Amino acid sequence: AKMLRLIQSYAVLCVGVRFNLIDIIGYPVGSSSCKTEVKMSTSEKCKSLSETVSAVLGYKFLAGLCDIRVDLDSIVKHSSDTKNWRIEGLVSKAPSAMNANKKIARDIQFFCVNGRPVELPKMSRVVADAWRNFEVTGGESKKRPACILQIFIPNSQFDINIAPDKREVMFSDENVINEALRKALVDLWSKNGG
Repeated sequence: AKMLRLIQSYAVLCVGVRFNLIDIIGYPVGSSSCKTEVKMSTSEKCKSLSETVSAVLGYKFLAGLCDIRVDLDSIVKHSSDTKNWRIEGLVSKAPSAMNANKKIARDIQFFCVNGRPVELPKMSRVVADAWRNFEVTGGESKKRPACILQIFIPNSQFDINIAPDKREVMFSDENVINEALRKALVDLWSKNGG
């Protein structure tokens, strides 16, 4: 299950790249006793995050999500002339909107920094904490919100060399970035239930 989630994160976050995951059952490969089952498939024709999410996780999952964008230009210290530093992606609709529409996204969370899928436990907690403010009693809202977030910041503003697998990241201005995300989530979920 953990390996499947890792492959799903790459398939979802690498827009425009084709992924095929096939389970081969039986031996020898190619014999009549050998069966194959497609576990996941995306197309290089997927040109947006929404399209890859739909291909990998399903259109019902996508229906429970809404777009989010957080501008980081004024927050992140950078020396280059290139701007447009941001967090963008998809998050669960507000609990009240999900209950009304009966569309509930599973609590999958994927993050990437400048195109590299990573694990961001602190950012995941920020999303969950903001979500708790909008939970409705009873029902499916007690789950963790789903999110697929892409963070674009200057390379000088984060350290990828925390663990050998390069999946843990430390931001220079982590508290400021997380607070900007929290505010954006509260604003999003406050407006008409997300």
